[in-house]
Amino acid sequence: MNNNYQWNQGFRSRARLPNSPSARSGGKSFRQLVQESRQERLKVLQDDVNRLIDFAGSLRGPGVRTGFRFYPQDAYDTQTVTSEDSTTTGASTTLQIDPNSLLTLQNGNLYTINGVVTGLAGSSVVISMWRGDPNTGVQYFDPNANNAPVLAYTSPVIPLNNGSSTFSLAIDATKLPANVPQPLSATNPWVLMASSAIAGSDELPSDPVQVPLPSSTLSTTPNFSIDANTVRASLSGSILTITGTAREPNSIAGLIKVWKGQPNGSKAVTSTLVETQVGSNAVALLGGVGTFSVAINLSVPPGSANPPSTTNPYVLTLTDTLGGNETKPPVLVPAAGVVPEGAASFSIAAGSVTATQSGNTLTITGVALEPNNIPAVARVFKGTVTGSKYNDINKAEIHRHQRRGSDDRQR
Repeated sequence: MNNNYQWNQGFRSRARLPNSPSARSGGKSFRQLVQESRQERLKVLQDDVNRLIDFAGSLRGPGVRTGFRFYPQDAYDTQTVTSEDSTTTGASTTLQIDPNSLLTLQNGNLYTINGVVTGLAGSSVVISMWRGDPNTGVQYFDPNANNAPVLAYTSPVIPLNNGSSTFSLAIDATKLPANVPQPLSATNPWVLMASSAIAGSDELPSDPVQVPLPSSTLSTTPNFSIDANTVRASLSGSILTITGTAREPNSIAGLIKVWKGQPNGSKAVTSTLVETQVGSNAVALLGGVGTFSVAINLSVPPGSANPPSTTNPYVLTLTDTLGGNETKPPVLVPAAGVVPEGAASFSIAAGSVTATQSGNTLTITGVALEPNNIPAVARVFKGTVTGSKYNDINKAEIHRHQRRGSDDRQR
């Protein structure tokens, strides 16, 4: 009990001692008082330890291990307390990375890590990658960095619309912290954890899961492509957002680059023959395909240019994350808000159209279809009994006279 009592003192325990006035009770033996005091001290100790474990787990900082084990390092020099010694209360987690879903691909210094994360439906998470400890299989706590875990990478926010989501992390090993040994190996492991993306959430991160070694090292040249029919541009204030779909059959992650272009679809060059890149973003290609989004602030150089148009276009290329294996020729970015001719495939579902009349108001409803979710405008025309548009002969004759008069003037 000596270690437990010292631990409890560290939390300023209010447990009653057998010889304290508050502990005395008429008619109770000294043995009973001692037993009651011990039970109270143990209860206070357990509560203190559980609070500390919850707090340390929420920080996921030094001293935390999987399974809610706590190893005191700086604050107290006493016995180790583990989950077998106490039961945690309060915060918990529903987040989990399926270790059987993980797949690692390698292309030089570029690693692509694919997997599945689960949690509460409707929530959102971020995936963090840490330097691993080969002896424990969890995070490595660097003694040269005040025993802090070594964070190597954090993903964008991943929505869990149905309680699970696939993810694909593009890791450039040359950009990892200096205290993350290279390359990924059994002696230099990485681990992944999922944590809530909601600020102030009390949900604990998932248990660490070790990143598997690459199943194969891709030595073939990547075969990148950009689906030109999917490229769109939208403008909100000075922020231009370019979206689209990229492909690579071997799931090699890539880098979308936006350049100032020329009307013929090539890159524009300055008088000193320098190309001007105005934006870029990484794209993960899980299963050989991935969507990309590049946001460009047109008010900040080098993006200080008009939005893309037919006379002032932007063009796209796709490279590996080191800038090699660039796609050729570049893909033209359409003007903001413009859908390229032939890119849309609109239709109206047969049998879905209905009409109701209330007084002088006729309401027509129906279902419009477009596989790429391109916005559309529904138009109503005067028709014929055969289902074609009604052609007003009188207006057509007037139009013909107007056109003939114009032709006469030109002659």
